[in-house]
Amino acid sequence: MRFLNASANTFAVNIEVDQNAFAINSRFGTVSNYEPVSDGFHTITVRRASGISNILLQRSFPFSAEQRYTVVLTDNASGGLDMIQVPATGCNTFNYNTGCYRVANMSYSGSSYDVMLYNTHSVVFRGLNYQSVSSYKQAAAGSYQFYLTNSSTGSLMQELPA
Repeated sequence: MRFLNASANTFAVNIEVDQNAFAINSRFGTVSNYEPVSDGFHTITVRRASGISNILLQRSFPFSAEQRYTVVLTDNASGGLDMIQVPATGCNTFNYNTGCYRVANMSYSGSSYDVMLYNTHSVVFRGLNYQSVSSYKQAAAGSYQFYLTNSSTGSLMQELPA
């Protein structure tokens, strides 16, 4: 498992798994390395990294052997914190010189975005709601630019195929 800190808090946090330090001084935008955890339920605790170290959030999640997970720390609608477990289901690339990508919306409650390809203005992912993760898509190796728009409603734009 690994952690992604997508919370817009101005303070750093420490993340523990079953009372063992896992991610120290984690700030917005940081992602930890993958570390192994045993099969079963694990309790994840988030505390401020400095000052009063009261528990800010604590949740238990199931973890399966042979599976990778990213646990995302995000803001919730009431101004507190939330955690989302995202399995890394993987993507098989069958073509030489291709890779897989996906996107997640961890921005704010009620948000919904379309992800657009900059040069063609084509929709890559449609209707990505808050705390959701897209499916994987394949692309040829290279550099791409994307932009976000509010999700279109009733638009005739079609989503690009995998």
